[in-house]
Amino acid sequence: MRLVYTRRLSRMWTASGGYSFGRGQRLASGDISQPTEIFESGFFQTAAFQLNADLGSGTNIRTVLRFSPNATVFAIDPFAGRLAVYDPSLSIQVTQELPRFGLPVRAEAVLDARNLLDVQPTTENGELFTRLSTGRSVRGGISLRF
Repeated sequence: MRLVYTRRLSRMWTASGGYSFGRGQRLASGDISQPTEIFESGFFQTAAFQLNADLGSGTNIRTVLRFSPNATVFAIDPFAGRLAVYDPSLSIQVTQELPRFGLPVRAEAVLDARNLLDVQPTTENGELFTRLSTGRSVRGGISLRF
């Protein structure tokens, strides 16, 4: 289940808060003898806060902070409604609309920085230490919509 509350703060700023809970997967805490035993089922709860800014002239900035009390690996993202892996995380996305030049195409430049906190879920049982390495990522590109 997921709950989301959104509020417009001004003409330019919008803030959202979200909470999701249910059954998900996390790194196993016991002995791991086979690769299929790395993940175990468990209850998750995740909170997220989002701040959007529409700066005019086609520029948008979105910042999302997600966290969970037990660093869940696979849980439902309150805003997207699908599995999220980076938990806790701080992500920033900047988009800029590009000129159309009379073509029936909408284009925008995208800069997407994810997992800026660089938190990496780990588990350890005394003999074996397992770390799920997601790391920071910065991506850029051009998105086209026809």
